[in-house]
Amino acid sequence: MPARSLTLALLLALLPPAAASQSFDLYPNPATGGQAHLRWVPDAPSTLSLSLFNSAGRFLGSQSLQGAAAGVTQTLSLDLRPLARGVYYWRAQVQANASPSLSTTWGKLAVYR
Repeated sequence: MPARSLTLALLLALLPPAAASQSFDLYPNPATGGQAHLRWVPDAPSTLSLSLFNSAGRFLGSQSLQGAAAGVTQTLSLDLRPLARGVYYWRAQVQANASPSLSTTWGKLAVYR
């Protein structure tokens, strides 16, 4: 296993789980079409930043959703058309408007065509 992949795998294993109030659903997974969607229900007014990494840990890009209202389902769509078939890692970082701390959640996304 390349060193970067091992580092990313270890990082994913060591990160604490998201707070119980954070709920994320990335679908469809595995993705076979050109889009995937991240569904999220914030527990407080918040900003979401979603980053995507390849299997070697290389940053591919990010999107954000600002001004999300508490308890209201939010959906962020990802354009998968530029991605090759494979496994990718996503990182969702949430910052509540009233808090300086970040909540971070990691996950995997498989892309098959």
